[in-house]
Amino acid sequence: MVTGSILNTLFILTAAHCLKYKIPSHLKVIAGDHHRPNREGWEQERNVSYVFNHLDYNWDTDVNDIALMVLSAPLEFNKHIASISYPKDRTRFQGFVSYV
Repeated sequence: MVTGSILNTLFILTAAHCLKYKIPSHLKVIAGDHHRPNREGWEQERNVSYVFNHLDYNWDTDVNDIALMVLSAPLEFNKHIASISYPKDRTRFQGFVSYV
């Protein structure tokens, strides 16, 4: 099982180490699945078409441990499935502490 963040209807942001040795065509994304293993009925399942790891991802040290999964069909946003929130244009984050 891998978790990710929905960037838009076709792209999911995740950790590259979670996709090591995985074949994209064998991966599935289940958006809106908040209570595994129970299904509430609003989940959407999509196949993964492509995976793009960070160009400088290091498989041994997991430096630059980030990847994009491209879905085979777009998600339909609703009250249970939506993209992450983005900062407003020109937002400055100097002096703030962040944890990832």
